[in-house]
Amino acid sequence: MFYLGIILASIFGYLYGSVLWSVHISKWVRNINIYDFGSNNPGATNTLRALGKRWALVVALLDGFKVVITAFVAFGLSCIPSELFSQTSYFIPCVFAIIGHCWPIWFKFKGGKAVSCFCGLILVVSPSLFLCFFIIWWIVALSTGKVSLSSIIATFFILILMFFPWIYGTNNFVYQWNGYEGFKETWANGLWMFSFNNWLHTLTSNKEFADGIVTAQICILIGIVILAIRHIPNMKRLKNGTEQRIFPIKQKSVKENGFINKALIIVDYQYDFVDPNGKLYVKHAETKKEYILKLIKEFKDNSNLVIATKDNHPIDHYSFKQWGEHCLNGTKGCDLYIDENLMDKIIIKGTKKDAESYSAFYDEKGNSNFLDEFLKKNNIEELTIVGVALEVCVKATYEHALELGYKAFLDINGCQGFE
Repeated sequence: MFYLGIILASIFGYLYGSVLWSVHISKWVRNINIYDFGSNNPGATNTLRALGKRWALVVALLDGFKVVITAFVAFGLSCIPSELFSQTSYFIPCVFAIIGHCWPIWFKFKGGKAVSCFCGLILVVSPSLFLCFFIIWWIVALSTGKVSLSSIIATFFILILMFFPWIYGTNNFVYQWNGYEGFKETWANGLWMFSFNNWLHTLTSNKEFADGIVTAQICILIGIVILAIRHIPNMKRLKNGTEQRIFPIKQKSVKENGFINKALIIVDYQYDFVDPNGKLYVKHAETKKEYILKLIKEFKDNSNLVIATKDNHPIDHYSFKQWGEHCLNGTKGCDLYIDENLMDKIIIKGTKKDAESYSAFYDEKGNSNFLDEFLKKNNIEELTIVGVALEVCVKATYEHALELGYKAFLDINGCQGFE
């Protein structure tokens, strides 16, 4: 039994892959449940929606390194001077880390879409493949603003590039389990950087074994199939033209393009306020849905931004004394009453237990909800504001918009108040 190392490393990979960093970090940073936010997906993209770029990058790196660390665990096992560990693959356990991320045992098998983990896999197999994926991903992301499309297109290119032996740093395309002979000449010429993790086999007790190219290709292919399965809903939205832009295309300023950049702000149009069975129902608020959807279409057709705000309160939030419990983190009442995938940005407010946050811009203690920063970054000068409740959160958002120098309009046809 030469494969005990593979079995043990694969078990480790699956269990470690099942650790979803987005769940832990979102709970720690803003006390929110990532499963109840945005796309409900526990991954880096949804973390971007909930926590911003910095934490999204942290989650992406931690998810990717789950695979890299699994490969090094396999390396450690292969160093054991026993035939039981003599043919320990570094690539196969990485696939199990991806499976763990997508179907995690710790979270009822409801995981992410594994883009970061897939990046970790191709980094382990070939840094050249990773570099190609990275470049293509960013080109598409910056030109379209759609992360899912970037991931799909970059993965498609990997599907093609994986069949070229040079991408692995060798001209020897021998299909066999033990790839040592195929890589030996490459490594002798000092080109180990093209297959660094595979080269680590030469440092173990069995110096004449390495993962073959066929193993690498099968592992990458499995990763691609998993990504395709996990992105089926995104493909449907891309086909229907409803996929959300995560990186909105930065608008030119009014001085550069000759017209005013606009954004639609939809304030707190959530189940607890809009649904007749909601905990803080605003009477007739549900009748505004059709009009708001019409506005969304108009703004998107003119390449303007659509932004929604959401109350997301922890247990015993300060506002519950006056308004009663509502929009509690992790409940249906916290969800938007319209499709969140239509939004270019979702602003979360009311997450601090001891501070009221009626306005979309900042709470009563002056803590920013990062709406102003987002609007300025995208050179937005004019705001149209709709939502609920008119005399509370909509009013506060409108007044702060004027104070901050925006040209703001209240579209009463899209607003509803308690009175």
